[in-house]
Amino acid sequence: LTERTERGTRALAAGAQRVFAPGYVHEVVNDALEPAVSLHMYYPGLTEMPMHSSPRCEARAVTA
Repeated sequence: LTERTERGTRALAAGAQRVFAPGYVHEVVNDALEPAVSLHMYYPGLTEMPMHSSPRCEARAVTA
């Protein structure tokens, strides 16, 4: 998997873990041909999932 932020990209190998503070904006994508799984856990639980857009992080807005 690849994590994209305003600062650039980071390769996430199998078993990698990331911990960050509220407000951290990123996009996780699978740039490979083989399947991958990304598990995201939030505490406390989220009440909303704001989607952001920037030149380097092109996440699309999703409405429920």
